[in-house]
Amino acid sequence: MRFLPLLSLAIGCLALTGAAPAEDPLVRGEEIAREAERRDKGFIDSIASVEMILTDKSGGEASRYLTIKTFERSNTADGHKSLVIFHEPLDVKGTTLLTHGEILEADQQWLYLPALKRVKRVPSSNKAGPFMASEFSYEDMLPPEVERYTHRLLGEVRCGDLRCFKIERTPKDKDSGYAKQIAFLDAEHYRLQRVEYFDRKDTHFKTLYFSDYAQYDDKHWRAANMTMVNHRSGKTTFLIWSAFAFKNGFTSADFSRVAMRQ
Repeated sequence: MRFLPLLSLAIGCLALTGAAPAEDPLVRGEEIAREAERRDKGFIDSIASVEMILTDKSGGEASRYLTIKTFERSNTADGHKSLVIFHEPLDVKGTTLLTHGEILEADQQWLYLPALKRVKRVPSSNKAGPFMASEFSYEDMLPPEVERYTHRLLGEVRCGDLRCFKIERTPKDKDSGYAKQIAFLDAEHYRLQRVEYFDRKDTHFKTLYFSDYAQYDDKHWRAANMTMVNHRSGKTTFLIWSAFAFKNGFTSADFSRVAMRQ
């Protein structure tokens, strides 16, 4: 029976050195999404100039110039607010999209059309529709609230020279135009590098790429270039961002339906 202590010791060593149980990918995915959100907290508000370039599959181009304002969420029930204002060309001048992100209820969006001189609600059933003839949908213009999705870590991969978390984001909203999104965030700064979009038939039909990041206030990272490629239509929309400014003193009143008309 003298071998029993040795056997017990061997079993104990196996228990101590055995592989730890794998962490739940849903828990880990949520943690990564929360950390990305935490790192950007405190920007208060922002404004930026944007050139939107629409291209078709034959290479034709059309440019639009706009301003995008953002107001950071102030509590756990409300999401970010944003205001998109078109300046050029003349046929879209004054067109404005107001978005109120919500956490506990459905998000709200309104479109102001100066030719009609009225504000109209963007119905939830239309959120998958194209925003101003671009490859971005109205849903893509919603703020990226963590609560909008479930997050599942699919693993770690290379994004060029970067190591990235690969996360599956599944929309909770039944009216979403997407079955899922696959997001790639770099493991060092938790910045989005690209997002792959899958339609309700689970077909990958477009991809959004982020590049040329710069850091502001020693904390907030913003991409200067965003490129949305529609693999189905062959069309591409470029967003070229510049003149970022933060903590401008905006209030909720600057993100109201009254402000849209101004």
